[in-house]
Amino acid sequence: MNEKKTPYPYRIFEDMGSGFLMGFVGGGLMNFLKGARHAPSGHRIRSGVELARVRGPVVGGNFASWGGVYAIIDLGLVKWRKKEDPWNALIAGSLTGTTLALRSGVRSAVQNGVVGGVLLGAVEAFGLYLQKFIQRRSPMQQTAQKPQQPKQNKSLL
Repeated sequence: MNEKKTPYPYRIFEDMGSGFLMGFVGGGLMNFLKGARHAPSGHRIRSGVELARVRGPVVGGNFASWGGVYAIIDLGLVKWRKKEDPWNALIAGSLTGTTLALRSGVRSAVQNGVVGGVLLGAVEAFGLYLQKFIQRRSPMQQTAQKPQQPKQNKSLL
């Protein structure tokens, strides 16, 4: 992957913003469905919209805090280890889960750290698999799509 990463302070805000957006949209949708399902007949849409309006920003804020803490830890690991590899994401996910759950106690922090590490490990493994799959298919597609040059007929001269 030769993509250029966003500079340090902007990447934190970028991750927080994308986390908020994902949480807001996903949380809004889930809360809309929950509100509509639990509402009395005739008030389903209104109840779903109201619950999505109230809870969507809360879920978005939770996702934004997760994204911000993750970005700070990930960038700190990149600076400390002086390399950017999948281990940084796995460690950052684990430390983020641990950090955000510390208020609930040590046991909860350890559990959330394991879950965060496993989730980010799965995401990184899927990304690496997808990258290798695309690289493996890329040369075949390039040779199959290479235009053939027309043959020149010299007998007409």
